[in-house]
Amino acid sequence: MGHIFVDLNKPNSTATHTLRLWAALPPAIRWLMHDNTSNIEDIYNGKCIMLINSLASLAEGFLTDLLLSELEKGIHPKKEKLISDLSTSGTWKPKKELFDQLFTKKLSDFKNTEAVETLIALRNNIAHGRTFIEELTYYGENNHSKEIPSRNYASHKEYLIKKGIITDSPGTISPTVFWGLAVIQFYHIHVKKFLFELITDAGAADKDTLQNELLAAYKGDNYPWS
Repeated sequence: MGHIFVDLNKPNSTATHTLRLWAALPPAIRWLMHDNTSNIEDIYNGKCIMLINSLASLAEGFLTDLLLSELEKGIHPKKEKLISDLSTSGTWKPKKELFDQLFTKKLSDFKNTEAVETLIALRNNIAHGRTFIEELTYYGENNHSKEIPSRNYASHKEYLIKKGIITDSPGTISPTVFWGLAVIQFYHIHVKKFLFELITDAGAADKDTLQNELLAAYKGDNYPWS
């Protein structure tokens, strides 16, 4: 959603156009999730990886705008530097630390933070081109197997098993389970819950504006927990 602010009463007014990039993602994510035309394996895998990236960008982008809004409306000794850092860069960890400084409720206390952080870690591995490799070693007279999961993806696999999204199947290798539609649907639900819980419970100074934009972005979805 975009906004243009111009004060026509000032002779040298500056027009400011604000565009929430994260707001474009929910309808696109919904469309991709319901697109049944890409059943070819390579296209399917690529589509799911795109959805992982989009969901992570949605969560991180909304959190960034929430923090920027809070800094702009409040008083902080390093306000200008923090705004500059958030506007140009900033990974998840410093954003989480800043959230804990600005708000009474810590980010880790929100129910869906763990799911979002696991998603972002997965997105980072994919974005950095970390190849998934899983070894299956057979040993002994009875041909027992020992599975060695890819180091970069092991924690993500363990989390999905713990949540019951995938099953632990010793002796098999099936990397596509890490980014199949069942996994995407799981993260889609938890990202949405995370965003609405943030704006509802954080106590943001600009709650109404951000909440209205979030509702507009999710227009067409079953609000808010589908």
